Amino acid sequence: MATEREKIVVLDFGSQYAHLIAKRLRMMGYYSEIALPSASVESLGTNVRGIILSGGPASVYEANIPEFNAKILDLSVPIWACAMVIS
Repeated sequence: MATEREKIVVLDFGSQYAHLIAKRLRMMGYYSEIALPSASVESLGTNVRGIILSGGPASVYEANIPEFNAKILDLSVPIWACAMVIS
């Protein structure tokens, strides 16, 4: 029986950096996966050890923002958010 690998999940809110973040995690020796922010908790698996929210250009005030599954916040893992800032 194969065991699921421990991983860090990068939730991609449309950021141009989501793939770069996942690649850098892998270069440091961590297993990482990119998922949609609307992903179910079950689809993330049981061996999630951390979550990175990779922000995008959409404003929270716009009508068509990416859907987010708020149940992800109930997981007992560290969560780090990085956002795209336009000045």
